[in-house]
Amino acid sequence: MYSPGLAPSGQLTSRTVAQCTSEEVATAMVHCFQGYLVPMRLTPERYETRCRAENLDPFASKIYYSKEVPAAVAMITRRGWTSRLAAMAVAPDFRRRGIGKNVMKVALEEAVLRKDRTMLLEVFEQNPAAVSLYTGLGFRPLRKLFGYDFDPHGSKRAADREPLQEIDPAIIARHISAEGDQDLPWMLMPETLAAATRPFQGLHLNETAFALVADPNPKIEKVVIRALLVRKAHRRQRWGSRILEALEAHFADRPLTVQALVPENMAPDFFHRAGRRRQALNQLEMKIEL
Repeated sequence: MYSPGLAPSGQLTSRTVAQCTSEEVATAMVHCFQGYLVPMRLTPERYETRCRAENLDPFASKIYYSKEVPAAVAMITRRGWTSRLAAMAVAPDFRRRGIGKNVMKVALEEAVLRKDRTMLLEVFEQNPAAVSLYTGLGFRPLRKLFGYDFDPHGSKRAADREPLQEIDPAIIARHISAEGDQDLPWMLMPETLAAATRPFQGLHLNETAFALVADPNPKIEKVVIRALLVRKAHRRQRWGSRILEALEAHFADRPLTVQALVPENMAPDFFHRAGRRRQALNQLEMKIEL
């Protein structure tokens, strides 16, 4: 349980995201995430796509400034009684001053004032300073989230693979809502996936196995698989393997990857087959009761 007590922001000023342009928000996030484990590549267009899907609250999300220079960002998404810290970072020149802790205290206090019940976040387990910060504020780990990389030379016999058909991503989200796991991380929830629009692409095999692919642009180094689903009546019949093989053939010029969003108990053996390697970095999903 978080104990209220609004934290001071020192010499920093803040603006809500609602008071900023998309370009200002994207620029501030890239600036504050410098040197983090995973580089932040964000354009105004990608920011808008992401904030719609994740249900970002522009009035709860803030950019902190020191003399008009971005010093920290805290992005808050919300659904129902739950808030989620979608991103928090402190710019390099302002780190190790307790700013991250103060920013988080403000975010938690404001969630209490909104009468939210819980707050979630994901943090890379290999970032011990961040894990320590959140643990010290009362967050507790729920589970580990893993990602997987696919061997680009593992099984690409295009002539042997089945052709994929395109489908509306919203239909995939409906199938996941009806037949998918009911305890999914925020980024894999059907509510998030239902907001996917181009350049996301929905693909299927025989309306039995489905995949949602993020930004399949030939200029992008890797093709990110955001969601996979096999209809319940057809599971354990190799449909999962078949659609992965079809994806590998369909995007034969680039490797496939799954971001570190997959719960540790969700089909690990399935992903380990045929060169699908667990990534070195994994996330912790954490929660605090407010």
